[in-house]
Amino acid sequence: MVTVNALPTAAIAGTTSICSGTTSAITFTGTPNSIVSYTINGGSVQTITLDATGTAVLTSAALTSDTTFDLVSVASGTSACSQVQTGSAVVTVNALPTAAIAGTTSICSGTTSAITFTGTPNSIVSYTINGGSIQTITLDGTGTSVLNSPSLLGDTIYTLVSVATGTSACSQAQTGSALVTVNALPTATISGTASICTGATTAISFTGTANAIVTYTVNGGANQTITLDANGTGSITTPALTATSTYALVSVASAVSACSQAQTGSAVITVNALPTATISGTASICSGATTAISFTGTANAIVTYAVNGGANQTIALGPNGVASITTPVLTVNSTYALVSVASAVSACSQAQFGSAVITVNALPTVTISGTASICSGTTSDITFTGTPNAIVTFTVNGGANQTITLDTNGNASITTPALTATSTYALVSVASAVSACSQAQSGLVVVSIEPELIFRITALCENNMLVLKETEANVNTTGATYTWTQGATTVGTNAIFNVDEYLDQNSSLTLPLQFSLSLDLNGCIASQNFTVENNPCRIIPRGISPNNDTLNDTFDLTGFGVRDILIFNRYGTKVFSYSGNYTKQWKGQTDGGDELPDGTYFYSIHLTDGANKTGWVYINREY
Repeated sequence: MVTVNALPTAAIAGTTSICSGTTSAITFTGTPNSIVSYTINGGSVQTITLDATGTAVLTSAALTSDTTFDLVSVASGTSACSQVQTGSAVVTVNALPTAAIAGTTSICSGTTSAITFTGTPNSIVSYTINGGSIQTITLDGTGTSVLNSPSLLGDTIYTLVSVATGTSACSQAQTGSALVTVNALPTATISGTASICTGATTAISFTGTANAIVTYTVNGGANQTITLDANGTGSITTPALTATSTYALVSVASAVSACSQAQTGSAVITVNALPTATISGTASICSGATTAISFTGTANAIVTYAVNGGANQTIALGPNGVASITTPVLTVNSTYALVSVASAVSACSQAQFGSAVITVNALPTVTISGTASICSGTTSDITFTGTPNAIVTFTVNGGANQTITLDTNGNASITTPALTATSTYALVSVASAVSACSQAQSGLVVVSIEPELIFRITALCENNMLVLKETEANVNTTGATYTWTQGATTVGTNAIFNVDEYLDQNSSLTLPLQFSLSLDLNGCIASQNFTVENNPCRIIPRGISPNNDTLNDTFDLTGFGVRDILIFNRYGTKVFSYSGNYTKQWKGQTDGGDELPDGTYFYSIHLTDGANKTGWVYINREY
């Protein structure tokens, strides 16, 4: 018996499409327990055994390209039967989509940025923003898509999550990110709004982002810049301002990025006008008068002034900018000088220059003088002394006013007529010739008539010297002028005349001599004569020391009225004689001129009045 075993059969299934990198199931079916031979992409023959149900499944490796599984043959597992088989399963491998992200950059806060996705055309890219929920974007036919961010205020990171093809179910995770660094916008503020005075400066302060460059304008002019320091501060000092000025922000730019933005804000410098003041006043017044000093200037301003360089004083101007003061009574030139002026509505003040010089004309003055007492029938000089060129008004005995003008030295005089009765010359007033100043004056000269002067001369001994003096006057002679004369020569002007001194000074004169005294009392003159016959007051010397030392060298009898003298030694022998107006011719010598020895000598003298005197005198040359 020939047993015919049926030929085994086999079929293959599993044609499909998969994504690259995945596996696929290839199903073999046929005669149970048969052994199926197959190839992969025409490679070496491989086998797989069907199970009892006639099925076997082959799981492919992860595929990255299209793969064809072809049947080759099938062999029975229970007999030697086999046969060639045909059939195939084609696994189409779809490439995984890819994506990339770009757009890492730095932008300024509040601006947008472009994030670029590239990859498999028409694929769907999943991404997150700052780790948030997944969002998708579809690439176009060229594999590109650009996402424009909203206005960003902080750093933002766009991170890829995955990519999926738009034509297959293929997808894969993706890595990559774009970091948008958001630079803060620089900021700046300005301060310095203030009120200043005309001509002053002030500081404008800027604060903001460290090292930023701030652009500003002054009164809407050209842009100017200032760079803030590392602390974000900066300042400028304005020039001297004369009008209100506005410093306004324009913009601020970062020093470390390209970020900038417009800025608003301003500092308004209100410039207050400086107050002003002037001073004026009467230029010339009379001593003892007052005058008004006027101040004009800015309404309600406070004016500071000084008088003659003294302490500062102030006065407030009225709403009309005017004020005045009345000086005290002035007796000397005075200068009212401006010092400064201060505004009543701002802190503005400034020094002021200007002055009102009050020339104080001295009141003219005059005094009257003259001889208070004259002799009856004589005249007297009345003298006026005072302000040069002044006009003096006076009266005589209370009569009508009379005037006289003083000369450039301030002097004038009149001579009275010959008077026989007391007369009174009285001042009334005096007026300046160079100003309008005048004033009443008091003062008078009473010219009285002196009684006739009668007196006598008396000779007296005072200190062993003969003197002449006026005695027994009928009026008080205090203040009288004395004139002593001998012949035509004035020999003394004192109340007492020393005859001995006069004779000592005029050794050629001998007694008797006549002296005259003229006494002038208040212009009244009286005279008396007196003859000196001899000198009863002199003491005859008791010794001489003729040693030529000029002290007591001679036997001095000056003023005794000696007519002649004889000198004897102790033996009675005449050793010296002199006749005719002896004064002091003997100095211890003989008639022949020889020196006599020291010792006692005796004299005999005859006076001009006829009297004789004798005595002794001692010579001692060593004394």
